[in-house]
Amino acid sequence: MSKNLKNKTRSEDIIPSRQKFGWAAGGFMENGLSFGITALAYPIYNIALGVPALWLGWALAIPRFFDAITDLLIGNLSDNTRSRWGRRRPYMFIGAIISGLAFSLIWIPPIGFSDFGRFIWFLIFSSTMFLSFGLFLIPWYALGYELSPDSAERTRMMSYKIIAANLAGLAVPWLYWLTQRGIFNGDEILGIRYIGVSFGSIALVTGLLPAILCREKKSNYTQPKIQFIKAIKSTISNKPFVFLTMTFICCLIGTFIISPLTLYILIYHVAEGDKSFGALLSGLGGWGFSIFQIILSRPTASLGNRWGKRNVLCLGIIIMASGYLLSWFLYTPNYPWLSIIPLPIMCIGSLCIYLLHGAMVADICDIDELDSGLRREGIFAAVTQFVYKGSIALSSALTGYVVFFSGFNEGEIPSVDTILTMRILYLIFPTVLLFVAFIFAWFNPLTDDVIKQTSLQLEKRKKEEENV
Repeated sequence: MSKNLKNKTRSEDIIPSRQKFGWAAGGFMENGLSFGITALAYPIYNIALGVPALWLGWALAIPRFFDAITDLLIGNLSDNTRSRWGRRRPYMFIGAIISGLAFSLIWIPPIGFSDFGRFIWFLIFSSTMFLSFGLFLIPWYALGYELSPDSAERTRMMSYKIIAANLAGLAVPWLYWLTQRGIFNGDEILGIRYIGVSFGSIALVTGLLPAILCREKKSNYTQPKIQFIKAIKSTISNKPFVFLTMTFICCLIGTFIISPLTLYILIYHVAEGDKSFGALLSGLGGWGFSIFQIILSRPTASLGNRWGKRNVLCLGIIIMASGYLLSWFLYTPNYPWLSIIPLPIMCIGSLCIYLLHGAMVADICDIDELDSGLRREGIFAAVTQFVYKGSIALSSALTGYVVFFSGFNEGEIPSVDTILTMRILYLIFPTVLLFVAFIFAWFNPLTDDVIKQTSLQLEKRKKEEENV
């Protein structure tokens, strides 16, 4: 246990409750839109509307490739912006509105469109959503990294974001189930028109809250503007950031590439073809996932501050891998309710990974300031999102091939061999890549002693500058 992290946060470094609530609310939009489109795309466009899985995989991947690139430009633009409303908030406001509206439009394709027409509709509005989402997301993360100079306080704030994000997580697994209710006559194509628009509108409002309630530090407005290429080179040469990023990439690809298979396995293996029961099991498992994360987010932040963020990150990776291993035994038609258990286990690991990853990026921004004399949260957030979205884009494209490789054909009930192949892929992909993620996390040089010494040196530098 690190003695350094027992130091109390100074009163002036504590983030006001209004700003904590405002910034954290953006987590609902982040999870709601990004996971909402992933959770609904295949059940609605593939299973219900019959759009081929390969087309859908590319429709999800293409926007994210372009989005990942534009994120880098947005991050540098945000760092260099000087306005009366700040460096971050104007972009967050515009991005929240456009992305919320675009998400809603995805789910109302004109009746009578062909499969190709539906594919184009999905591609256009998912592209609009992802590109404008970056306009919100990058400045929002950058703002979170700079709201307090205290490492422990930033970690605690990330736990509030996790709570808000998982309120969206409570809703997302039920969206497909809701589309099949009696009010829509069990027609998910009709139901998604109402459910999708309603959820997109709620996400839009939560995205506006951080832009309205948060305030930026004006001291950062006076620093010189940063050249784009130089900013990128400096960021990717930061060793702790590279190790943390490789950890994140392996976790993302290992879990997201097989994520859509969960519903296929639940419907066609555990529920033996009953879509409604499969959707119910998925909803309950996802609900348990989110409830566990809400309950455990604050204790996990405290654990990270006490035991060391790197140590708890490694522990989280091990727990997450254990959840996937257990799914082989607990996803069974003989005892279908056991399928609810793996997701809450995975949630504990996921919580450690995502909460501490965000807190550690903020710590790396402090190291960067010590080296460069500049606050560059925007470009670090942008590179992080570039990696995140690039990994998701690759996973989305490959998911279509994974479904195809398993032998699944649209409109047909999958064979026993197809389901077995899906289950094997669901086990192997995450287990192997999470092991690689653990190696990178274990050897990351970002220790708690490094974090504390960096903070002390920055404080000393600022006092010296004030006395000049």
